[in-house]
Amino acid sequence: MLPLLELSRSIFYCHLEKVAQAVPDLPGTAFPEMLLIKCAFETSVSDYWPQKAMDWLDAGANIPEELQHSLRVLTKQRWASQRLRHRAMSILRKSAKK
Repeated sequence: MLPLLELSRSIFYCHLEKVAQAVPDLPGTAFPEMLLIKCAFETSVSDYWPQKAMDWLDAGANIPEELQHSLRVLTKQRWASQRLRHRAMSILRKSAKK
């Protein structure tokens, strides 16, 4: 599922809307976005997927507490680059202001 993060969030949701229009009886057209992002934060051992997940977060608004916790944990990972940790902290600061 992580390769979905390589698409921009808006493009992905545009495709999801087209699927819902084409097959209105299809169950489960709601996408578990937060689970995908959480997976990127919690299972990665390099910067790639967390950076992609943060791109999706930057495009969205509210960050649930569960994801805020995952971001805090990410900032303490030894494998995470300084750039990744700083970006995570920036997102957390913006989220606290809302």
